[in-house]
Amino acid sequence: MKRKSIIALLLTMALALGIMLPSCAKKASTLEEVIKSNTDISEQIQSTAEQASMEVTIEKNTVNFKFDLAKTEGASEETVKDPVVQETLVQALDAMKPNFAQLCKSIEDETEISGVKMVVSITFGDEVLATQTFTSAE
Repeated sequence: MKRKSIIALLLTMALALGIMLPSCAKKASTLEEVIKSNTDISEQIQSTAEQASMEVTIEKNTVNFKFDLAKTEGASEETVKDPVVQETLVQALDAMKPNFAQLCKSIEDETEISGVKMVVSITFGDEVLATQTFTSAE
């Protein structure tokens, strides 16, 4: 498991979401409505998420990214529960704050929907190892 590969996957998915959403917003009141009203965008998000071994859900104006390390080749429970590894995951999420904040801002600007949040969780099965919420205000 490499920290850079996790970061790359999360940013790729977030960037794809940021690029796709503005083109389909039709004065919807929530991001969830935008996605539900456009089957192509919904399918692209799910396809990209599956390729990245990630789960993506959108509830109101919150995009939830769940990256399960149990589905990652070479990741063991012993390794991911090491305090040093867990701290590294937290630091990796902290380092992504500017990127995700900018994506939230871009989505808000392009869709005219305010209050967009992105929640990134890194898990091992049902156990949350690290999580971070990002908004445009950061």
